[in-house]
Amino acid sequence: MPKNRSNRNYVQPKKYNPEVMARKIDDSQRIIQKLKVTFDHKYNALENFLSLLVNFASHDIKNAVHNLDGLVSTITPSNIGESEISSMKLCIDNIRNTLEKFSEFNITRKHNSFELSKLLGSLEILHRPFFRMNGTEFTISYEGVDKGLIVNHDLQLLLYMLNNLTINSLTALENCNTKKLGIIVKPDERVDSIVILFCDTGIGIKPEYRNRIWEPYFTTKEKGSGVGLAHVRFVMSEVRGEIILLDEPIGDFATVFKIRLPLTSNET
Repeated sequence: MPKNRSNRNYVQPKKYNPEVMARKIDDSQRIIQKLKVTFDHKYNALENFLSLLVNFASHDIKNAVHNLDGLVSTITPSNIGESEISSMKLCIDNIRNTLEKFSEFNITRKHNSFELSKLLGSLEILHRPFFRMNGTEFTISYEGVDKGLIVNHDLQLLLYMLNNLTINSLTALENCNTKKLGIIVKPDERVDSIVILFCDTGIGIKPEYRNRIWEPYFTTKEKGSGVGLAHVRFVMSEVRGEIILLDEPIGDFATVFKIRLPLTSNET
């Protein structure tokens, strides 16, 4: 006996349409391909970012060891004093803080309040042995800015940045007759920022390199890593500041970097 087709529970099967199914398959394949491309781009970006972080951390530790080595090579039991001990402590703190920041996968979240003179004074302490050895005249000038001005950032991060610039300047000054490295602090047109001019009387930067010095891994040094100035720009972007290489010299200074440093982080 045939089944009663009028049964309310009976559902007429849908007709199979090959063209519709082919379009759906094509659409699905395009979506899968688009997702794959997006994933590949994000993965490559993360891989490059991690590579830069590793190189930044390695470079900071290398610089701290460089500072420590220069200090140790100049001291003897007869001339070691409080200043030399402070320099060694600062070098060791730099290494420790770099390792801690990298192990926490965090390089910008720590903020503290400190006087501007502490940041620049720490830089002078770090490089004092090199200034003595190389006969480099190092000066810090505050023009219309109080040296006790309070800055709210990660002190260590800013010190890394200035340390990179100083090491580059000392290299540029090696074969120069006049060896001067100067830091000039001025008010900025923005009331919540200051300007720091980082200057040296070194050999300067060739015109063909001026637009490339910020590129990661670009270097003109025989044994350079090419991450120093890239790290400097990275740090300035993280603190919402900026750094540029000025086109014109200032007085005796052939190379001048202009840093605009906000006094307070937007994240605090």
